[in-house]
Amino acid sequence: MFARSSSSVGQFVGIALISICALLGITSTAGAGRPAMQPAIFEAGAASASIQPETPQYLGGYGYLTGPTTQVFADANLGIEDDLQTRAFLVAKGDRVVVFVVADLTGWFAAYEGSALAPYGIDRTREKIAEGLSQRGYDVSREDVIISSTHTHGGPAVTGIWGPVDPAYLRQVSEASVSAALEAESRARKSEIWTAVGNVRSFVWQNGQGTNHPDGFGVDENLPVMWARDPDTGATNGLYANVPNHPDQFQGRRYPSPVFSSDWPGYARRALDELNGGTSVIAAGTLGRQEPPGSNPFYEEVIPQGQYVANEIQRTMAKAVPLTDGSLGGSETPISFLADNAALTGLIDTFNAENPLDLVSNCFGAQCSIPRSKSAPYWSKDGRTIEVGTSVTTIRVGDLVYWTNPGEAFAEVNEAIEESIQGARHGNAVGLAGDFLGYYWVRGQYTITGTGNQFGSSNFVSYNT
Repeated sequence: MFARSSSSVGQFVGIALISICALLGITSTAGAGRPAMQPAIFEAGAASASIQPETPQYLGGYGYLTGPTTQVFADANLGIEDDLQTRAFLVAKGDRVVVFVVADLTGWFAAYEGSALAPYGIDRTREKIAEGLSQRGYDVSREDVIISSTHTHGGPAVTGIWGPVDPAYLRQVSEASVSAALEAESRARKSEIWTAVGNVRSFVWQNGQGTNHPDGFGVDENLPVMWARDPDTGATNGLYANVPNHPDQFQGRRYPSPVFSSDWPGYARRALDELNGGTSVIAAGTLGRQEPPGSNPFYEEVIPQGQYVANEIQRTMAKAVPLTDGSLGGSETPISFLADNAALTGLIDTFNAENPLDLVSNCFGAQCSIPRSKSAPYWSKDGRTIEVGTSVTTIRVGDLVYWTNPGEAFAEVNEAIEESIQGARHGNAVGLAGDFLGYYWVRGQYTITGTGNQFGSSNFVSYNT
């Protein structure tokens, strides 16, 4: 959401690698020396909690001030009730535990401004999850918890860009996320973690109608899967997958009465739940410049997209192998950078914390307000100079590594991180996790002005970190 220079992208990559290197040095719960060749045994579980709006909310992602509404897409003929959820996947071993939580939102800030919103940002929610798990005997901190958004453009707006943030709803989302994580722990069962990486190359559309992907640049094709299975029966105790693509097809404002939708992640996880049992958790992977094929803004397009994702996850599960390393742990490293996108920083600077429902600023031709925290370590202002702070969280499960993108990194950013990792079976990006800071890329690799503008009509520059 704030413009970042090439050197700042390099700083992000460096910070991510520092966090990963620290994580790879943690003590394995399987003991020192070579890992046992038998499958490692964990406790794993997954759960969901509803974040259906109980009070009217604005649609996120498309159209300013569309709504407000409490309705979600439903079609009796299709048998679809497209409810909004937050889902959690948890893995534990001994007193160690890690958690992945995903909410059906366009985005969610690490921290918010004002007493009505401040208790319900991602960081505070991660801390509440850690506190709840600590009471159950785990050695855990917020470093062991990743919270991300699916980035559905049919979800409620909780970042102020497409409509004001309702404190009651943000509280509902935060509390549901804590509830899902703790319920996942209650459901945890003895499990092997089977893993593989699928390929979604044909799901990333280049230069088609509705896409923002320029010619000549690589894409992230990887779809990593963790499948928690009962060691004796093979039954599914939980499933976690990262899909590197925007769920941005559905446009709820196009319906006679505006409606929310979880887009293809909701369709895919329902299909996977029915196929495999257990609870499927679908999170984002690389998001920047990764668009799905299609141009129909209605749910008819969501169905084949969801079917594609579910089918590829199912194929990936068929080639999965079990982890033999029992390591678990998390690491968090702070990062900060100078912001030079005055349009967006100005919106944050003028947010009225006394009345968070006020529309106080001009927002790309509309009215909105952005309540991201203006307190340290998230924000520092010296005259006209603004420094934005966030963090990178890294989680290790066996010899798998997951790191957070606190926004929508382009594929080459995550590729640089993955290629630099030593000692891991695979490195996986979790998109839009920990914060909501828009797109980021290496500026020198792209032309963004004049006749050679490679971004065309996209909003990459407007929402550039």
